Parts: sequence; structure tokens; C-alpha cells
Amino acid sequence: MQVKYRIKNLCEDHIFECVALLDDSSKSIYTSGETRTRVDIMPLDEAVLEYNMLPLFLGRHDLPKLHIVDRASNPDALSLQVKKLNDATYL
Repeated sequence: MQVKYRIKNLCEDHIFECVALLDDSSKSIYTSGETRTRVDIMPLDEAVLEYNMLPLFLGRHDLPKLHIVDRASNPDALSLQVKKLNDATYL
């Protein structure tokens, strides 16, 4: 199945520099595509991230979490690990 995530910048005067990290550690869904993406979104614009996901087992599965990190607040966003973002003590 094809999954699209739309990220909108609702600010009128700020360029949103972000890193999108897709949690690909799921044992039930295989994700193809870039799991770590650098995106610059202009004011009042949007970015669309597309992934192809393949369920590995029958049944109902939750989609992988998409983490959006602002590079202005965290300059090391490109080196972050998704496993650490799922850890409440790390945040």
C-alpha cells in the first residue's frame, strides 16, 4: 500500500527546516523509501512524503510513527536515532 504524509507550514514568515524520521523498526510492516529525510518547507507551503509499505502478516497493524524534528531547535537532527526518540527518558 502507498502511504502519504503531508506536512504543512502554517507560518507566514518562517521557513520550517526539519528532519522527518520514520520508525522502520516494526516487525509487522516493511517500509520502502527514505526513512530519514531532510525537508525545507516554505511559508504556507506543504511537503508530501511518500512510502510504500508492505504488511508482513495478516491482521490489523498500526502504521509506523513519523517523527518531525526542527533543525533550528536541534542542529544534530540528522544524526538522531529513531530508537532514542521512542525512549521517554531520552526526550
